[in-house]
Amino acid sequence: MISRDPLFCSEGETFRGTRQDLWDTLPPKTAQRVFAGMLNESLTIFLARYSQAVISQARLPLIPNDICNILRCVANLLPALSSCAKELTGEKIGSQVVSQLHDKCNFLLTTLLFRGAPLSTLHKVCLMKF
Repeated sequence: MISRDPLFCSEGETFRGTRQDLWDTLPPKTAQRVFAGMLNESLTIFLARYSQAVISQARLPLIPNDICNILRCVANLLPALSSCAKELTGEKIGSQVVSQLHDKCNFLLTTLLFRGAPLSTLHKVCLMKF
């Protein structure tokens, strides 16, 4: 019998489980490549959703929380794809996929700022000279 309960995944549990399954069944490099592709495609979808979607007033206050949760999940998952600490922090990136993940997270952070900050605050920041 199929459950009618909504699926609830806390803090990226699905991705962590998938990561573990991949590492248990595939050679490490293959598992890493498949996992990186899944995470990259997921971030592409999230980025399109949160940066381009027309969002209702009722949903608008939830956007910053959603994006923060996505970024926290990526921060927990990225060590499985990074070869060193500098790659993890984005300081020195050797992998094209890790570079794409960092870029998408940066765009999500920008989206968080524009979608989450009050318009009056954005206006003040734009008027300031850097």
